[in-house]
Amino acid sequence: MENVQKPAGILPLVFSALALAGVIVLFVLKFTGGTASPAGLSVPAANGKGHTIAYINTDTLLSNYELVKELSDQLKNKSGAMESQLMGRQKELDKEIEYFQKSVQNKSLSEQSAQEIYQQLMAKQQGIAEQKESFQQEMA
Repeated sequence: MENVQKPAGILPLVFSALALAGVIVLFVLKFTGGTASPAGLSVPAANGKGHTIAYINTDTLLSNYELVKELSDQLKNKSGAMESQLMGRQKELDKEIEYFQKSVQNKSLSEQSAQEIYQQLMAKQQGIAEQKESFQQEMA
């Protein structure tokens, strides 16, 4: 029987948010004529003109910006809901499998009905696996 794994963490979303924030900062600096932060470093280029390197304090982004906090909370809630839904379906399937196994051991099912129930249980297990994969792709 397949164990239910947790959907992918919030790390990809956080990195995406950070990358987006960095692109926005660079875009604003480029088109407003602003300069980089005082911590910027001027590097001489081969043609004699300097290039500026900007630093982004990701810890500040993560701790102080409400959008990152909201997105992180939304992702945690969605991940938790998906996980609990999968775990609920898996527990239900486990109970059905246990009941089926007891029925087969007690020989209270005909061979044909046992095969039909087995096929139904396998279809449910396949559905859970597909849903798990779908959740993982959605969270990636």
